[in-house]
Amino acid sequence: MKRIFLAVIAFFLITSFGVTSYGVSAALLIFTDKDAFLLAAGPTAYTEDFSTAPLGTVQSGETPQFGTLDFHYLGSPDGGLGDPFLGQPLIQDFGNINGSREFMGEVNADGSPSGIHYFGFPEPVFAFGGSFGGAVTGAFLTVTAAGQTVNLSSFLPNPGTGFFGLTSTEDFGIISFGTEKPTGSEVFRLDDVVYATRIETPVAPVPLPASFYFLLAAAGALLTLRSLSSTNQKRFAKRTSR
Repeated sequence: MKRIFLAVIAFFLITSFGVTSYGVSAALLIFTDKDAFLLAAGPTAYTEDFSTAPLGTVQSGETPQFGTLDFHYLGSPDGGLGDPFLGQPLIQDFGNINGSREFMGEVNADGSPSGIHYFGFPEPVFAFGGSFGGAVTGAFLTVTAAGQTVNLSSFLPNPGTGFFGLTSTEDFGIISFGTEKPTGSEVFRLDDVVYATRIETPVAPVPLPASFYFLLAAAGALLTLRSLSSTNQKRFAKRTSR
């Protein structure tokens, strides 16, 4: 019954909101509607807005803490190639997404300057989402979670600005950003990251049917009758043997 109920809810989300099943055995559900995502994420959803993240660029090999999120990346800066932040990921104020502090990164097909970006969560989560800016203009940003990779260009039209989120049937502790194209790069912005941990529902004990107790009482009565019958037979045998 529980599986049928969950299947009905999933069907409702897929048909009514911006929700798409993705991956092997539908391991991921993709959301482009933030309200639908928050409904699926549930009461444990937490928003990281980077308001306490340190401003400035992240040097190669550094592992800063962006609020509640760990961060590191592969590769090294390429000297800029026309990028204002010299190809390094950074935290900047007055961002283009919400006008507040935001993350700005660059992923490249050849692994430099920034290669793959990794964000680590405080504990394993099953849901991730965020507001993206400019994620589908060049090499197209990809997101990898729970062993599956999603290309944002399949869900956010050029220039790749808007909400993107996912839920997974398997928990994951790290989410990474990269690209599947053989060449090129993608400069993108990210703000208001939302993640959620799974709530484990305790299994309620199954109540025994009333007929079980009647059966138990009947069995007890039968054993009592057999015991009395055996005792009477023994007494009768003693009397007749005299």
